[in-house]
Amino acid sequence: MKALTLVSLLTLTACSSNRVQDTIPPFSKEKVCSDESLAYLERSSAHPHLNEKVLEEEIYPRMLSLEPSIRKCYEDEMERTGKYHSFNLCFVAGYSSRGEMDYFEFSTHEIELSKEFKTCLSELRGRKELIGFKYVSIVQPFRLHSKK
Repeated sequence: MKALTLVSLLTLTACSSNRVQDTIPPFSKEKVCSDESLAYLERSSAHPHLNEKVLEEEIYPRMLSLEPSIRKCYEDEMERTGKYHSFNLCFVAGYSSRGEMDYFEFSTHEIELSKEFKTCLSELRGRKELIGFKYVSIVQPFRLHSKK
């Protein structure tokens, strides 16, 4: 009985101490996104947008499909620097009424992003998932944490 209690206690302790959601603060665009991104979003909010529900159904799967590439940039950065940070990453993109991307940025105020990490993330700009939107601004958080 003591062994069972000890194993249960160790299991609960292990589970509770490895909760990523406890180590990364909740996403707040005002606290995470860059000042430039917030200024862009403020300017773009004055323009009417397409049906938000339709956009959400189209945008969400596309943003989800970007996650493996973002994770690869993150893992390469953590391995290169040896620093295993957990943080929120803010992605903001904006599109004109003609479907041209007029804003693109990954940012965070939670840690300083290295030049190599920013370069890796900027290479995602041409991905097919980010083509075809018109007259919309996208704000997408990504929670990055080490699997180690």
